[in-house]
Amino acid sequence: MPDPGDGHHINSMGNCCDSVATIVSALHRQLSSLVKAEQEASGPLSVTVDVSRGERVTAGIGKCSVCGLVRDEWIDREAEVKLCEHCYGRGVRENARGVGVV
Repeated sequence: MPDPGDGHHINSMGNCCDSVATIVSALHRQLSSLVKAEQEASGPLSVTVDVSRGERVTAGIGKCSVCGLVRDEWIDREAEVKLCEHCYGRGVRENARGVGVV
């Protein structure tokens, strides 16, 4: 848009864009913390999830089969189970505890 001569219009648009970016960033942080809290509150992983068979996926094909909140990062093709990074990590830690590593 044209500058009316005092630069006021351009500056107010810049401030508006900065405000929108700040709001979007704050909403993203809040959503991320809510997702993390929900993932951590979920119960133990199903015994049918064998993270040792997990393969890293390069293109997401759906949401996590355990929490259902975020995009899958790992897949067990045999059991047809998809896991997000958080749930996969939980499975790895649970397996480590089961064999006495942790």
